Amino acid sequence: IREVTCGHAHLVEPFDTDGFAAAVLAVLDDAPDPHIEAARRRFESSFTEEVSAAGMAKLYRSHARPNPLDSTTGPSGRHRSWSLARAVADVGLRDELNRRAMESGVYFRSHDWLAAWWEHAADQTVGTAHGWYDGDRLTGFAALARDRTHLHRIARLPMTTWRLAGTGVGAADHAGRACDPAIAPEVADRMRSNAASDTLLLPNLAAEHAGLVPPRAQLLEETRCPAIDLIGDAGPSKSFRKKLRAYRRKVEAAGISLETIAPGSVTEAHLRTLFALHATRSNMADRSTSFDDSLLAFHAQLAATATDQLGPGLVVARRDADIVGMLYGFWAGSTFAYYQSGWQPDLADLNLGTVLVAQAIDDARAAGATRFDMLRGAEPYKYRF
Repeated sequence: IREVTCGHAHLVEPFDTDGFAAAVLAVLDDAPDPHIEAARRRFESSFTEEVSAAGMAKLYRSHARPNPLDSTTGPSGRHRSWSLARAVADVGLRDELNRRAMESGVYFRSHDWLAAWWEHAADQTVGTAHGWYDGDRLTGFAALARDRTHLHRIARLPMTTWRLAGTGVGAADHAGRACDPAIAPEVADRMRSNAASDTLLLPNLAAEHAGLVPPRAQLLEETRCPAIDLIGDAGPSKSFRKKLRAYRRKVEAAGISLETIAPGSVTEAHLRTLFALHATRSNMADRSTSFDDSLLAFHAQLAATATDQLGPGLVVARRDADIVGMLYGFWAGSTFAYYQSGWQPDLADLNLGTVLVAQAIDDARAAGATRFDMLRGAEPYKYRF
């Protein structure tokens, strides 16, 4: 069991399945959080002698208690380790990470995002988390998940990787966690040693977290992330502002009204409509999308845990009682990040998508936001704003 908790299952035959099951259940039995309680019930109900030792080892590593020896004090303050399952159940850590996310204006660094990703998108991977403290103040945090990843676009060979938790298809932009610059080298070293001989993958890492990249790392890809300074930017050109006024008049003439739905008020029904509109628009444009209803439970949990300053928000276009268009994004403190959208294809001539973005910018400014984040991708339409 000690070897398993270190992340390496050196299991010998004959394997004592009953003894291993008893040891796993002993750990899960005294777990107070509902996620691990659910795992305990699944384990107990599905365990048979036919279950592979590797499968049980994976479950144990995912839900084991942190080793007490992993709480240490060093030059950068106190360091603590968790399994990812424990980290997402830690209420104190949730409050601290959510506070740091609001300060940075990046929702993807919140505990809410990490917990929903672990619950609905992590696909039962093994994960670990590390925190650094100066007294009671969290000064650094890093979370990694082990996975099998195709790193090369042509040679599709799966490799064992440790990647930033919360990233992947349909997941986080601006990845990277709370980290004071002074301890960035220690955080980078910890992530590198965590990966050991496996590959460490840091996708979508925000530019300000370049200090988390270990020495001799190889840069695979860069992308631009346009954003609008709602206080300092001059705004669109005069000609584009004129076009926006004309687009709004066309939308109003078509009997379409716009409304804002704040964090805490987004429902699962809203999300179902959003996925349907986005899929229809993608199909008409003959392009694939990773934003589909397989992510419904993930985003429904984000909506359920939202507060008035942190979580999903919407701009909704209605014609009569029907929703015909939506823009979806995330609030984090004084930043709104535009994430996805969808509208009925027959309304494309009204430039409804452009009007939705313009409305979201106006709403964010009116709500006191200082930044409107367009997230990943340098599409030309973003720069018009």
